[in-house]
Amino acid sequence: MEYGAGRRFANIVIKECMAVKRMGVTVLWTAHLEKMKHFYSTLGLALEDEAHEGGPLHFACEIAGVHFAIYEETKTGSCGLPARGQSGFTHIGFAVDDLEACFARLKAIGAPVGWEIVSKPWGRAAMFFDPDGRSVEIFEG
Repeated sequence: MEYGAGRRFANIVIKECMAVKRMGVTVLWTAHLEKMKHFYSTLGLALEDEAHEGGPLHFACEIAGVHFAIYEETKTGSCGLPARGQSGFTHIGFAVDDLEACFARLKAIGAPVGWEIVSKPWGRAAMFFDPDGRSVEIFEG
């Protein structure tokens, strides 16, 4: 069954003209909390230790009004992330001030390169993989 006007999902009717104003939060769950903190800090995110109302310690920051957080997974074992291109896979993109410098920093810490700096229809970009295997695109912005 496809999503659409008037479709019932968990006893909620989806309205025909729902409007999203902006992205509000992105949360990554990981089995490699410190490695993820290092990767995303090297990317340029100003991650800080955070805990809400006695909740688990995690790392977070604000990016243009979007709360970005990294939590340690709560179950044992692998995160079980889907393979690239499969349903459930996550690709994240960040506009950066200096593409070459950001690329060099990530490469220097040994982050796996998905593609070197190339020209795309939306501008120059490069791609890395974070410690959990998510593709992380950096592009001129």
